[in-house]
Amino acid sequence: MKTQHPMRIVVYLFLVIGIYLAPQSLWADDPVKKADSAQQQEKAKTEDAVVAKINGTPIKESELTKNIKQIFTQNPQMAATVSSEDQMKDLRIKVLQDLITTEVLFQEGKKQKIKDLDQQVDETYKKLRASLPKEEDFQAALKEHNITEKDLRKDIEKEVRIQKVVNDQIGEIKKNVSTSEQEIQSFYNDPANKDKFMQKESVKASHILIKVGKDATKEDDAKAQKKIKDLLKRAKKGEDFAKLAKENSEDPSAAQNSGELGYFSTEDMVPEFAKAAFAMKPGEISDVVKTSFGYHIIKSEDKKPAQMAPYDEVKDKISKFLENSVIQSKLLEYVDSLKKSAKIEVLLK
Repeated sequence: MKTQHPMRIVVYLFLVIGIYLAPQSLWADDPVKKADSAQQQEKAKTEDAVVAKINGTPIKESELTKNIKQIFTQNPQMAATVSSEDQMKDLRIKVLQDLITTEVLFQEGKKQKIKDLDQQVDETYKKLRASLPKEEDFQAALKEHNITEKDLRKDIEKEVRIQKVVNDQIGEIKKNVSTSEQEIQSFYNDPANKDKFMQKESVKASHILIKVGKDATKEDDAKAQKKIKDLLKRAKKGEDFAKLAKENSEDPSAAQNSGELGYFSTEDMVPEFAKAAFAMKPGEISDVVKTSFGYHIIKSEDKKPAQMAPYDEVKDKISKFLENSVIQSKLLEYVDSLKKSAKIEVLLK
């Protein structure tokens, strides 16, 4: 698993609700030649320009620009696709609408009393600090995102208030949401949804692993090969495979599961392992298979062809999906009602 870049952690918590904290403006100074005072004044004037007002609260160009910059940072491919003036204009409008939605929800959240507000803010703040334990890393992250600790706490409070509004509304919606057996069956039987329930071909197998590290010497590799070949002979002669795996496999979970891997598709395993496992018939034992983990012996237990998932296996998931679709729709209606009740002035040029 890749380690998350420390500078991204500060941003992460706010992406869920659309509060983006961007490192710098799109109009950042040229790294070689700084703008003269006139250009700097023009830049400041541009960034202070108000692009929208929600019940009198302004959203400035600088905030819009920061959000767009953050979107490009998170999605480099999108940055490459937004090449024309019209495309950028469309993106600015969409991002501004997200900022308006965030502000409308925040203003609604400010009307509510949250008894443990300070505690929630402190807990979230502590989690952020824990993710960047070194003071210099934390300060560097704040600097990169052009915010202070005070700003960060304010943004955390904003998140808490918005989440409270959203959660309360979802709770109210759920009281009147339910799905019938007929609705679930109709969704399952709809040809347009067939692909959603297709299960890929899968096999059930067990394995024995003798590890070989990337930096292993020829001597270590030879020892591992000898050990796995000896185990293969014993397995081929009919010794209990589960017992062999439990007592000899160097897979960390073998002591508990006796080498059993359950059902898996080709994408679930490294190519060499998957190729060998899918080539066997149930009951067969493979020859030695080499992967990046080391040497394996695989025993095929069962094989399932690609097929539609049985209704009983997926009906609960369908029910949840249908309920969530209704909740999402109702939540959007609620947000639209808040917007209609608010005085929103879009001043974007």
